[in-house]
Amino acid sequence: MNTIEQFKQAEERYLLLRGQLAAGRLTRDEFDAALKDLMVEDEQGRFWMLGADSGKWYVHEEKPG
Repeated sequence: MNTIEQFKQAEERYLLLRGQLAAGRLTRDEFDAALKDLMVEDEQGRFWMLGADSGKWYVHEEKPG
């Protein structure tokens, strides 16, 4: 899977998770943990993660703890 597909797939999953959180089917801790699984590493070795509340992409030079 290429990086663009990984970003798209992560965004789709994020929307599903937000819906589950809003419906009470996920706790905030479960939601936050699931977001970590959506992290994408690009070709330059940077790590991208969706903001829990904003849904915006944030980049880290090293893998966040």
